[in-house]
Amino acid sequence: MVSPTARQKLRLRLEKLAQTQPADDQSERELNEKQSELNTITQQLDKVSSILALIETNDQRAATTEIFNRRIEKKKQLESELDHLQKKAKPAHSSDSEVNQVMQLVRLIELAEQPEDFGKAKKIFDLTNLRMFFRFEPKNRTKRMVNK
Repeated sequence: MVSPTARQKLRLRLEKLAQTQPADDQSERELNEKQSELNTITQQLDKVSSILALIETNDQRAATTEIFNRRIEKKKQLESELDHLQKKAKPAHSSDSEVNQVMQLVRLIELAEQPEDFGKAKKIFDLTNLRMFFRFEPKNRTKRMVNK
């Protein structure tokens, strides 16, 4: 059994560890990269459109329009990818919830160390959201039928 002071020290250590070592989130990094790329494309589109306004010859206009159209397509593609990433990105877990989960696990271990106490066994089932199902079948034992 873990004493309340030891439990409090463990909680403080876990909180400190959670603050100093944040979880590495690959999807968030990818989302930031796509957003940065989209910002770059948007700036390039602004430059190309201002250049288009100043062009006088048809050959220059055709070449610049081709670049402009490619940038528009790239922007649409990036917006679609960014939207997809934002939808699939899971919300960030707070360090408090992670610490609470670890502390619940410690509590489960404490409860499991006392197998003779049925009240504690029920708490384990409740905390883990565990469901148990039994199937009883009739058995003939001597002269009477028993469900076992």
